Amino acid sequence: MIFLFMFINIVSLLITSLYPNEFPISKLNNYLNPFNWIGFFGMGYLMKNRMAPYLLLFNRYYIFIILVYLGFLMLSVSIDSGFGYFSLLAFPNEILGMVVIFSIATLPIFRLKKIIAISDYVFTVYLLHFLVFPLRIFLIQNHFTQFINPIIYIC
Repeated sequence: MIFLFMFINIVSLLITSLYPNEFPISKLNNYLNPFNWIGFFGMGYLMKNRMAPYLLLFNRYYIFIILVYLGFLMLSVSIDSGFGYFSLLAFPNEILGMVVIFSIATLPIFRLKKIIAISDYVFTVYLLHFLVFPLRIFLIQNHFTQFINPIIYIC
């Protein structure tokens, strides 16, 4: 069933990306897609108990993983004509970014009590970003500033 959820998510993203005006529900798009939540729930459920064996590997090679990610990020920004969640190279960037986050999360600093206390509020901050996200129209939008703009939103 979980794989079905993820499959439906991928199909819905492909349809709304490739045929944005032909999707049966005209208000459904890549950003306002309830199948995204279903797909990410499925992926999180699958990863929940399966990531532990990889965390030691991610920790051991975290610098190499970060460098590979930065290299791929620079390559994708230079060759991809679109940018954002649904650009041509977004999927490999998201996967590599997830591996980077897992790698960094294994560092000793993230086991400090204050950092753990901050993590209690991360989901709240994520939800609050929807309130300031419309302010993006006042920011410069291009391939390079899209990596800086989230920091501006948080501030």
